[in-house]
Amino acid sequence: MAANQGLKRLLRGAEKTITNSEANRGYFFVTNDHLAINKLGQFFDVKFIDHMLKDRHIDSYGRISVGRVILKEYKDKALLMKIEGKHLTIKIVKS
Repeated sequence: MAANQGLKRLLRGAEKTITNSEANRGYFFVTNDHLAINKLGQFFDVKFIDHMLKDRHIDSYGRISVGRVILKEYKDKALLMKIEGKHLTIKIVKS
C-alpha cells in the first residue's frame, strides 16, 4: 500500500458493504494501515449509524468488533466509514 493511502482513504470516507461472513462473525474489516490505526488511538469510539460503541480497537487483522445483531441488520447495504477526530463514524450511503 502506498504511503498514507489507508489513512487518506478513511479521512475522505471509504465505502464498504458488509459481507455475510462478516455479519455472521460480528467483525468487519476496516484497515491494516498503521497510520490510520495510530490516528484513532488504541481504544476509540465507533458511531455505527444509530449505535454508539465505546472503547473499540482494530485487531491485528484490521477488523473491528461490532456484534452480529447489528451487522446482520445492515448487511448488503453500502456503508461509508470515516475518521472524524478520535472517532470512527459509519453511515449508510444514500442512493
